[in-house]
Amino acid sequence: MLYVPILKCKQGEKDALLNLNDEVKNQIRPVLEITPDVYQKFNGTQDFWDKQFFYFDVSQEIRNDLSENEFLKLINKCDMEYTIPVIYSYDEENLIAKLMDKSQNGLALNLYLEEILEDEFPEVIQDILKLIEISDTDLIINVKDVC
Repeated sequence: MLYVPILKCKQGEKDALLNLNDEVKNQIRPVLEITPDVYQKFNGTQDFWDKQFFYFDVSQEIRNDLSENEFLKLINKCDMEYTIPVIYSYDEENLIAKLMDKSQNGLALNLYLEEILEDEFPEVIQDILKLIEISDTDLIINVKDVC
């Protein structure tokens, strides 16, 4: 069983990952999320999470504002041997196809719990399943804030 923490790529979180012992590192697969305050400074994960699998994501605050090329430039800064791109149900088909081609480790589909509970979810998930290889896709069910 893997633990999947969502981390914001801020210095404190990067320092914490860097200082984990190998036994712990082997039991987690973090979602490394690029936020607006680290977007311009992001230079890959090699200095704090090297040669370990991780999910690559971009926060909702900037995700919709990034062009496909800007998103791909960010992910290109990562070692694709260990990177698993995160996709969402609303991502463009073209971006999903490019990420599938780029990734050596499949994709991760992030679904929000509120999205799953919507009436139209069965149609939405059917559309997504037409675009991805389900056997190469991890599912992240994101409950956002737990009260």
